[in-house]
Amino acid sequence: MMYNDIYSLMAESGIATKLDPACYFDKSGQIVESKDDAYGRKSEYMLMHPEKFFFIDKVSSNTSQRGDGHCGGKKNS
Repeated sequence: MMYNDIYSLMAESGIATKLDPACYFDKSGQIVESKDDAYGRKSEYMLMHPEKFFFIDKVSSNTSQRGDGHCGGKKNS
């Protein structure tokens, strides 16, 4: 339920667009027709402005930075 609310708010704010019907996407974010050409599952939403969206996981870390060696703004060796 929580994710439905998040996706609806993303569409309402213009960060994403709701698709009807749901589509498959490739790694570059382009719509593809075939499941064989897809990267992941079908989605009812297309992210239009990824630069305006943060994804936070359950432990409150930005998953796009996970494992990049940075900790507190400094790169670990």
